[in-house]
Amino acid sequence: MTDYKPYLSVVIPVFNGSATLEALFLRTKTVLDGKNISFEVVFVDDGSTDDSWPLIQKLKSGHGKEVTGIRLARNAGQQAATFCGLLEASGEWIITMDDDLQTPPEEISKLLDAAGDREATLIYGVFAAPQHSRLHDFGARIFRRLLRKVALDFPDGSSFRLLHSSLIKRLPTELRLLNHIDPVLSWAGSGILRVEVNHEKRLYGKSGYTFLRLLSLALEILLLYSTLPLRFIIWLGFFFAAVSFGMGIYFLTLKLTVGAQLGFSALIVAITFFSGMILMSLGILGAYISNLYTIGIGRPPFVIQNKT
Repeated sequence: MTDYKPYLSVVIPVFNGSATLEALFLRTKTVLDGKNISFEVVFVDDGSTDDSWPLIQKLKSGHGKEVTGIRLARNAGQQAATFCGLLEASGEWIITMDDDLQTPPEEISKLLDAAGDREATLIYGVFAAPQHSRLHDFGARIFRRLLRKVALDFPDGSSFRLLHSSLIKRLPTELRLLNHIDPVLSWAGSGILRVEVNHEKRLYGKSGYTFLRLLSLALEILLLYSTLPLRFIIWLGFFFAAVSFGMGIYFLTLKLTVGAQLGFSALIVAITFFSGMILMSLGILGAYISNLYTIGIGRPPFVIQNKT
C-alpha cells in the first residue's frame, strides 16, 4: 500500500489481458476524472504469459500514483487475484471489475450513484442482457443457486461490484485465507444492493469460466463455506438405512413364505452401489479435512512476486 489515499480504488485482476488494458485504464480515467474523483487502478497480474506486466509497468510510469501494479508469483485464479487487490487497495470505496472490457468502464458511474443514493456497503452490477453463451449462462445460474446456500442474501451479481473498504477491515485473519470473495463479503456486509448495468460482447480471447469450471467452483464454495454436503451425507445414510431395512424385511418374508433364494447378481450390485456411496461420503469428508488443514497451516492463496 502507498501513502496516496484516493477516494476510489479500481481492482482489476489480469490474466493475458494486454489487448485491453490500456483502453480499459484510459476509459476508466476519463469517467472518474469527469466525476472529479481521486482514484487508483490496482492491476493484479495473475501469472500472465503475454505482455500484460510490461504494459502495467508502462501505465505506471505514465500515470504515476493513479496506477498500482501487483504481480503474483504464479497463477492463483481470478478469485485470489481479486482478493489480493482488495487487501492492497487504498481507497475508501473499491470497485472490482474484469480486464476484458465486457463491462464498460462507463458503467462505474451507476454503482457510484447507487452508493450515494442509499446506505449500502456492497453493490453488485447485474447484467441486464449477458453476452455469454447459453451453456455459460446455464452454468452461471447453477453457480448462483448453489452460492445462495451459503450466502442467502447474495443477489444475481457479477464480478463487477462496489464495496466500502470497511468490509475488508472487518474480515478476521482466518477468513482472508478463504479467497472466494462473495460468501466472505456477504458475511461481513449488510444492505446489499443490485444495479442493472450493460454487458458487451467479448472482443478478445475467450472466458476461462467454462460450464464445468463454474460447476466445479460452485461445489468448491459449498465444501468450503457450507455444511450442506455433510447434512446431505447424514440424510443419505438415513435413507439407505431405511431402504436396506425394508429390503431385508422383504427378502426375509420371501424366504419364509415361498422359500425363494437370494440372487448373487443382486448381492453384487448392492455391494457395488453402497461401496460407491461410502467412497463418495469419504471424499466429501476428505475435502472438509483438506480445507481445515490448509487453513490451519496458514497456506496463502496467493504470493506477491513484485509491485510497481
